[in-house]
Amino acid sequence: MERKHLYWLIGLIDGDGYTNDRKIEVYNSSLPILKEAIRIFKELGIQREKIKVDIYSSQPKTISSIGWSRALGLPIGNFKKRLNTSPWVERKEKARLRVHSKKLVLRLNSAKPSGLGYAKGLFDAEASVDIKGYVEFKQKARPKGMKIARFLHKILSKNGMECTPVRIKNDMGIKNDVYFYVKNLEKFAKEVNFIDADKKRKLKILLKVRKRKISPMPSKLRINDGESLWATMDRLSLPYHVLRRYSSKKRL
Repeated sequence: MERKHLYWLIGLIDGDGYTNDRKIEVYNSSLPILKEAIRIFKELGIQREKIKVDIYSSQPKTISSIGWSRALGLPIGNFKKRLNTSPWVERKEKARLRVHSKKLVLRLNSAKPSGLGYAKGLFDAEASVDIKGYVEFKQKARPKGMKIARFLHKILSKNGMECTPVRIKNDMGIKNDVYFYVKNLEKFAKEVNFIDADKKRKLKILLKVRKRKISPMPSKLRINDGESLWATMDRLSLPYHVLRRYSSKKRL
């Protein structure tokens, strides 16, 4: 196995997972990420029957275990339906991968993650692509989160990617976050990018609209019914600030 794949898994776990001395867990709702994690688990010697999946939903009875089994390529007996009791309940089903393997835990803990593979795993887990034109990496402002953010910032800087300084901000009066923005998106897309399909799509749109030099006539600026702003940006090849400017003038 290439080290970058192993490091991607470690980055994903650091951002969206948990380990103890004998168990590994990954929490996510992105099918491409879950499928990649399962593929790497198999390459690391974990049999498919040993990869368990909990599916969380506000309505567990509506979950299709067959659909999830087909999507992830695992036996239907590997899946359990669970009630999502989080105060931030979402309509989207969320998954937790569970692997019990003392041997694999030791291997992951003994690895010293570095490089862009580890960065990719962390970005898939914790980054967001903002419609205003940047990629943001964010962690809770705790010692572990601060350490991860600074280490990731160092990796990107070492590989020639310009980022804003690591800072702390308050999130809606609820909690403090440590964060930074990636500034040169072209280099990020080429050397890091995402596995998550939604983030990859949004980054592609940002890169497309950044190159647009000429704006269409105001009469052509229309948002189709049910169309998201991302889809409008893609269709018109316009950045968000242009759409917002015309919107404020009631052109949209």
